[in-house]
Amino acid sequence: MADREVYLTRSEAALYLGVSANTVKHWHDRGWVGRDGERRRLRTQAGPRGWYRYHLADLVAAERDTRRSPKSRRPAAELEENSAAA
Repeated sequence: MADREVYLTRSEAALYLGVSANTVKHWHDRGWVGRDGERRRLRTQAGPRGWYRYHLADLVAAERDTRRSPKSRRPAAELEENSAAA
């Protein structure tokens, strides 16, 4: 998915990022804390039947910043170790 203007449904986003659909919902409802310490919000589009579609670049940033957080249940370092072992 090279096109950065792609919008995904919640379930598509969860599968693409390897997180739960509830995580995507939390990012939408509450936002996430970016690298600069500011709270960010996901850009959305109205999808069919009123469902939200989420901007891919925002989803990737939210996942990256969340993994780098010291409070993350699955920090980035752990993911890199698991990838190297595979």
